[in-house]
Amino acid sequence: MSYGGEEHPVTVKRALTVAVSQLPLKDRHAIHKFCLLAGVRWTPTPPKDSGIKPGENAEHGYVKISCEDFPEPAMNLKWVSDRLDDLINEANVRFRSALLLDLAHVRGLAERQRSFQRRSY
Repeated sequence: MSYGGEEHPVTVKRALTVAVSQLPLKDRHAIHKFCLLAGVRWTPTPPKDSGIKPGENAEHGYVKISCEDFPEPAMNLKWVSDRLDDLINEANVRFRSALLLDLAHVRGLAERQRSFQRRSY
């Protein structure tokens, strides 16, 4: 990528996009936990800038991790690879209790809607 001979911070950025179904996850519980842990990095369709064709459908979606914090591209790629490994390892750890979703934002929305309806005549 060239910026007219000028240095640009994005030249050291590295990104990794992978289908969740291609990761070494133990079972469906690990897949679900991986998607929860990935958070906003997980999408059901491939990101537009990933180079993956929109028609390619992965059963469990895609995860994209990127980094531009370090001065060398190889350091950024190593960080991305390490974070993916961390997510996989954590997702494969089984807990006796089920993961609970925090629904505070849903309860807050319902409360605001009720308050609005009381004020409307």
